Amino acid sequence: MNHSVDVNWICQVLYQACIRILFGTKISAWISATSLMYFRLLLAVSVAGLDLQAQEMGPREDFEIGGLKAFVWLPPETSRVEGKTPWVWYAPTFATRLPGKEEHWMINLFHREGIAIAGIDVGESYGSPNGTARYQKFFEHLTKQRSFSSRPVLLARSRGGLMLYNWAVEHPKSVAAVAGIYPVCDLRSYPGLAKAAGAYERSTAELESDLERLNPVQRIESLAKEGVPILHIHGDQDRVVPNDQNSAALAKNYRAAGGKMYLHIFPGQGHNMWEGWFRSPLITEFVITHARGKNADATTLKKTVMAGYQGWFNCEGDGARLGWKHWARGRKGTLGPGNVTVDLWPEMSEYRSEQRYASEFRLADGSAAEVFSSADAETVGIHFRWMRDYGIDGAFLQRFANGFSNKPLMANKDRVLQNVRESALRFGRNYAVMYDLSGVRAGEVKRVFDDWQKLRATVTEDPNYLHLDRRPLVAVWGVGFADDRPYSLEECADLISQLKSSGCAIMLGVPTYWRTGQRDAVAAPELHDLLKQADVISPWSVGRYRTEEQAKQHAEKTWRADQAWCNESQLDFLPVVFPGFSWRNLKGPEARSIPRNRGEFLKMQISAAKQVGCEMLYVAMFDEVDEGTAIFKCTNDPPVGPGAEFANYEGLPSDYN
Repeated sequence: MNHSVDVNWICQVLYQACIRILFGTKISAWISATSLMYFRLLLAVSVAGLDLQAQEMGPREDFEIGGLKAFVWLPPETSRVEGKTPWVWYAPTFATRLPGKEEHWMINLFHREGIAIAGIDVGESYGSPNGTARYQKFFEHLTKQRSFSSRPVLLARSRGGLMLYNWAVEHPKSVAAVAGIYPVCDLRSYPGLAKAAGAYERSTAELESDLERLNPVQRIESLAKEGVPILHIHGDQDRVVPNDQNSAALAKNYRAAGGKMYLHIFPGQGHNMWEGWFRSPLITEFVITHARGKNADATTLKKTVMAGYQGWFNCEGDGARLGWKHWARGRKGTLGPGNVTVDLWPEMSEYRSEQRYASEFRLADGSAAEVFSSADAETVGIHFRWMRDYGIDGAFLQRFANGFSNKPLMANKDRVLQNVRESALRFGRNYAVMYDLSGVRAGEVKRVFDDWQKLRATVTEDPNYLHLDRRPLVAVWGVGFADDRPYSLEECADLISQLKSSGCAIMLGVPTYWRTGQRDAVAAPELHDLLKQADVISPWSVGRYRTEEQAKQHAEKTWRADQAWCNESQLDFLPVVFPGFSWRNLKGPEARSIPRNRGEFLKMQISAAKQVGCEMLYVAMFDEVDEGTAIFKCTNDPPVGPGAEFANYEGLPSDYN
C-alpha cells in the first residue's frame, strides 16, 4: 500500500479525534480540505522533530516607558540582520504573563529569521485614545532609540486587536502588515460599551455616539488606502470573540474600502490557547515575509518576473483519485518504466516523507524514485517558498478550461487553487489565474466567464492576487493561434468583453507572430482589434528558437517591434522566456529537444529582452517537467535502468536557474 494513503487516513482520523476529545465539539464527518491541510502541517512539524524551543533564544529585556512595563525580545546575535531590526509588535501585553509559553515556538521561529518581538502593557485600554498615545510613545522609543524598523508587523491576539488597530489606523504608513489571532475588532462585541466606556473616559451613550471615530471595525479605511495586507485566523466556535462580529465584519468593511484581507476559519475552535494558533504556517510565514520586507508588489507587472505554474501533478494515494496524472501516460497504471511522460525528475530532498510518492523507478542506490503531488498543500508551499527565496515575484496558475464538466478534475483544480492562494499569502508571492483554452470545443469558451464568476468573490480579495490599476488580472491563453482550434475569435472577443465589463484587467496569451499574422498566428484583421481590448499581451515563444544566437535575433526582430506596438497601443508587453525543452518520454525518442547549455540559453533570452526594452518577464514554466521546461529544483541523479531516460541540469546545482 502506498504510504501516503496511510498518512491521509491517519490525519483525518486524528484530526476528528483531537477535535472531539480535546474540545468536545460536534463536527460533521466531512473535514474541509483547508482545515485538514493545517492539521497535516502541524502534524508534520512534530513528525519532523522541528523543536524550535530547543534552539537558543535571544535575550529578553523588560523595562519601563512612562511608568508602563514593556519588553523587547531580540533574536540571538547569530540570527540578527544588518541595519534596522525587523520586529513584530505583539498585543496584548500584561506584565510578564504575555506572550505566554504557548507562543514561544512562534517567537523562536521569528528569532531564527532575525525578527524581534516587542510589546507594552497599557492595561485594559481597549484601544482608547490614552492607550493609543502610549503606544505611539513606545513605537517612537523603539524606532528612534533602538534602531527598530519603522514598519513593524502587528500581531494582534484577542483584545490586542482593539489596541493595535486603533494605533494602526492613525499611523497606516508605519504598518507593514497586520496578523490577527481571533482578534477583537468591535468594542460592542467585547468588552461591550458599558465596560469600555471608562477606559475611553466617556459615558456609554457618549461612546456609542462616537463609535465611527473610535471603533476599529468602523474606521479601517486608512489602512485600506495604504494597501496594508491583513490576515486573520479565527475559530467558528468562538463565543468570547465571535468571528462574525469581529474578523468577518472587519473583512467585509476592509474589502468594501478597497483593502485586501484573508480570513481563515478553523472549524471546531473557540477562544483558547490551542497550539495550532501559534504554529499556523499561515501566520508564521506571513509575519516573517512582511517583517523582512520580502513580499512582492501585487499592484503591477512592471519590473516583475512571473512564472507559469501548472500544478497539474497527481499521485496514486493523494486523495484526488486521479492516479498518476501528468507523471504517467496511463495515469491509472503504475508510474514506472514504459509508463512515464516527464523528462526531468524533481529533486525531492526538501519534501517530507508524507509528501513523497514512490514510483516503480529506481535510483542508482536501489531505492525507489519518488515524486510529489500538486494536491498536497505542503508541496505547493515549498514551491512558493522557492519562488520567494530565488526572486520570482509570482505565478500564473494554469486553469485549463476543457475539464470544467469533470467533477473529480474540478475538485482537484479547486484544491490546487486553494493551495496556491495560501502559499502565495504565506510567502508574499503574487498570483493570478490563467485560463488555458487548449482542448476547448466550439461554444465552450463562455464557460470561462462562468467559472471566473464563481472564483472572483474569493480570490480577488486575497492580498496577493495580482491587480492592475486596482482591477483583478485574469489571463486567457490561446487566442489567435493558427492550429485549427475549434473555438472562434468571436467567442474569445465575447469573453474579453464580459471580463472587461465586469471590471477585470485582461492578459492574453497569443502566438509568437500575432503582430504580423504569420506562421503560428491567424491572419485575421479582427485579431488586432481584439487584442487592443486587453491590458497585457504575452506571446508564446517556447520552441520558436533553439540557440542563444537565435534567441538574440528573435528579440531584435520580433520582441522589439512587439514592444513598440504595445507601447503605441498603451498595452503592457510580457515576453515569454524558457530554459530549454525536452519531451522524449512524452513524444518518443525522435522528438527534438532544445539544450539548456548550462543556463546560458535562458540567460541570453533574459538579457536580450532587457536590451530591447522589455519591463517584465514570464518564465515558462516553474514546474513543467513534462516538456523539460521546469526551472524549479530538479535532480542530476534521476532514475536509472531500463526505460529510465531523463534529462538533467547538466551537473549544475538544482537551484542554478
